[in-house]
Amino acid sequence: MTINGHSTTLAKKEFLLLFTLLSYPNKIFTQAQLLDQIWGIDPASTEDTVKTHVSKVRKLLKDSNDVKITTIRGLGYKGEICHD
Repeated sequence: MTINGHSTTLAKKEFLLLFTLLSYPNKIFTQAQLLDQIWGIDPASTEDTVKTHVSKVRKLLKDSNDVKITTIRGLGYKGEICHD
C-alpha cells in the first residue's frame, strides 16, 4: 500500500480487513461479522483480535486523506473512501 508516496506492507489479515471494509463503503460491520468473515473458525481469535487489527490498520492510514476506518459506537466499523 502506498500513502503519500510512502510504501508499506500490510499483513494478510490487515489487508483482508481493509479490503472488506472498503469493498462496501459506508456499510457498518460488527466485530462478530468481521471476525467470522476474516478469521473464520479460529478458536484463538476473539472480537479483541478485530479491535487490535483495526488499530494497526488505522495507524498505517494515519497520514492518508483518502481512506479511513470509522467506529460506529455500539455497532461496529465502516470503511470510508474520502473525496475532496
